[in-house]
Amino acid sequence: CPHCGRSLQCKSIRRGRMKMLYVKWSLLLQKSEDKLLVRYARHTKDFREGKFLNPEYTSWEVFRTLHTAEKSEGFMWDKFKQRGEPRWCRYREKYGWYGGELSVFEAPKQVFCYNSDLREAVAGTCMQYSCLDMFVKHEAARSPWAIDQYLNAYRREPCLEQLWKVGFYRIVDAVLRARFEEKFKHGRTISESLGISKEKFRMLRKLGDPEPRDLDILRETGDITEEEFQILRRVPEGSYSRLYRHWIRMMQYTSLRKISKYMKVQGIKHQSDYFDYIFYLEKLGYDMHSEFNLFPRDFKAAHDLKADEYLALTDPVKWTEKQRFNECLKKLTEEAKGVEAMNLKGFGLFIRLPYELDELKTEGEALHHCVGSYRDRVAKGETTILLVRKESNPDEPYYTLEWKNSHVSQCRGYKNCDMTPEVKSFVKVFEAKMREYESNQKKQTRKAG
Repeated sequence: CPHCGRSLQCKSIRRGRMKMLYVKWSLLLQKSEDKLLVRYARHTKDFREGKFLNPEYTSWEVFRTLHTAEKSEGFMWDKFKQRGEPRWCRYREKYGWYGGELSVFEAPKQVFCYNSDLREAVAGTCMQYSCLDMFVKHEAARSPWAIDQYLNAYRREPCLEQLWKVGFYRIVDAVLRARFEEKFKHGRTISESLGISKEKFRMLRKLGDPEPRDLDILRETGDITEEEFQILRRVPEGSYSRLYRHWIRMMQYTSLRKISKYMKVQGIKHQSDYFDYIFYLEKLGYDMHSEFNLFPRDFKAAHDLKADEYLALTDPVKWTEKQRFNECLKKLTEEAKGVEAMNLKGFGLFIRLPYELDELKTEGEALHHCVGSYRDRVAKGETTILLVRKESNPDEPYYTLEWKNSHVSQCRGYKNCDMTPEVKSFVKVFEAKMREYESNQKKQTRKAG
């Protein structure tokens, strides 16, 4: 201690001695004729190896980036490859930004900018209209290299200046992250740069800070009213990617207001179902301008009918199987009235529980699937396994069914093959019977209570 002379022992809490090196970074922008120089300096405070009482402070410049109107060049302070002398060298590909071992060098995690007036720093350079000060205010904290990345983006997309000045910050962010499919132009006005008309630009301005999706909608539509634009903005993203595009495509057949009203009246929960129906109409050659076809009275029935027509046209084998399934299901449903689930029989099939857990292992080996691994889950009551058998050969494994959370989660045959139409209809009726049984059990429990 410098006051009393006693020896001191310094300990690092939760840190090894070799890690007691604190690193900070700073950045400085300077003019070089019409070019802009970005300088990165590294500052350290080192407590390692006997420096606990008197830490060693160092500061030196490590990186430089020189921006011109055409390109940017990066440099780092390193040993020149040919002569071995220290000098400014272009970034080495094998090191990227780092130029050394990360354990010693440490990449910058946060950079402090020394320039207090960024407008003055870039004035007279190729980046004087880049609105760098607005970018730093809104975005720069997300990356230590953000300023360099932004200047490179501005070189590719000069319209960033116009976007900043009208307050389209979300669109700016999408441009910087390259989230637009269509490139921007460098027009005299912002509407020219965005690729939309003046009327559409006024629609965007009314939103304040619009979403990138709003601009995409206006870019992909022709003449559009304010009402149609608001309908498209409210379209959710469903199972289709960019679902609003399907709405836009429908504008050639009918109005968006009619589609919106029809979906509400019919109670269509998933808009993708309606566009599947439209896809079937187009492929089958129906009149797409007929409201009788576009807006059927019973949407669900019309959807299923057109789906069957399309399936019959494109895959006759699957259509035949579906017809067989419907016939089998109708027949078995009639025959199974008043029959309990575990007593169900039909098409020469019946169902039973395994006699013992080891039977699941035999079942899996015979059918070449993984039901043998379900024994622990069955023993814990997490799931139920049932065996579908042929009446003509009751001891031979045929299909294996899993009942879980009040429904059939899977039913697999040899090598995990899918169900035949007969087996599928049998399983469908069994599932309905089981749900009916569970529902009756709950009612009886409530009455007893």
